[in-house]
Amino acid sequence: MKPKLHVEMKVPVEIFKNGLVYVSCCPIFDVYSQGDTEEEAKKNLIEALTGFIITCYEMGTLSEVLKNSGFSPGEKIDLEEPEDQDVNFIDIPLPFMYKKTGPIECLA
Repeated sequence: MKPKLHVEMKVPVEIFKNGLVYVSCCPIFDVYSQGDTEEEAKKNLIEALTGFIITCYEMGTLSEVLKNSGFSPGEKIDLEEPEDQDVNFIDIPLPFMYKKTGPIECLA
């Protein structure tokens, strides 16, 4: 059985009604989606963002995309909700698997 590594990323989102549909977007990654309801638009955006992040990882551009989007390594892990109450956040589940293929080397 392969060990699972649970990874999530919390990103700001905007959801608004445009005509008959709800539009959802993550401005920092410039990813958009839509749905017939606000919940469907949010679900579709999570799916689009998950695909976007996985594609960046597979292409070897994830580090560059994160840097260009304003991400940087933090000094501590803050598991609390961000304090900016004017911004909505969603969690993006990232289905990465850990596969040990040999001895693990520490490159630090």
